[in-house]
Amino acid sequence: MSDIGLGGFIAAIGLANGPAALAAIQAHGWMLLGMGVVVTLVPLTVATLVAYRVLHMNPIIICGGLAGAMTVDAAITGCCERADSQTPVLGVAVPYAVGNVLLTILGPVIVAITYTG
Repeated sequence: MSDIGLGGFIAAIGLANGPAALAAIQAHGWMLLGMGVVVTLVPLTVATLVAYRVLHMNPIIICGGLAGAMTVDAAITGCCERADSQTPVLGVAVPYAVGNVLLTILGPVIVAITYTG
């Protein structure tokens, strides 16, 4: 039931904000896509390099940590399946918690800063 409630909430938010999102995509199409790629890949790349080169962490745990930082449960499952082990889960807990807290706190802040209406 919680999945249905969460899905309904996300659908309601998406339907309410769809016209604004479409207008933003029409106005800033390629730039919006490019910035999305940069914002997604740069932190993951830097985190991977720092974790592997500076902190000398195990690559399997790094993959779990990156999946946790992006708060993507499917990526965590994929890491575990690829490693054929539950070892990637060791790197998930802290980045997942921090990522969810930052997402919750900074989401409304960014919307408030960028709101032009």
